[in-house]
Amino acid sequence: MSGASKSPKLSSQFPTREDLRLQEKASKRLQKLKELCTNARLGLKNSPPYLPELVRETATLLSQVWEPYKGLGPSAGLLPRGDEAKYLRVHIKNLLDKTDRAVLLFKDGKERMFDETSSHRRNLTKLSLLFSHMLWELKAMFPGGYFQGDTFK
Repeated sequence: MSGASKSPKLSSQFPTREDLRLQEKASKRLQKLKELCTNARLGLKNSPPYLPELVRETATLLSQVWEPYKGLGPSAGLLPRGDEAKYLRVHIKNLLDKTDRAVLLFKDGKERMFDETSSHRRNLTKLSLLFSHMLWELKAMFPGGYFQGDTFK
């Protein structure tokens, strides 16, 4: 038996309505995170990985990558290539998880987020690194906003 998943939710098919809802939810969470991390009191240093820039770039690329699937169905002639839908599905779920964790840090941390030595702030830095890796992976798989994962080396 091969290691490939037989689950229809993981097969490379057209992104479902649920996938599109997850993408919209992730976009809203990214917007919320952008608002939270651009608070001047936070005093984030503009050095890599700079969270406000990562959030902005991620939201822009995410919108570009998902745009062909909004309002279209399999009958529109646009079919995912290779494992495109599977990759998008996994990526959006991971992104949503990370954005939820970051927003929760701000909610739970309150004033501690403004202290550079707090554990909440360190955890935000760790999440910034994860956002950076996720963005660069998305850029590698979708250069120019178009899937190249089936030719990725």
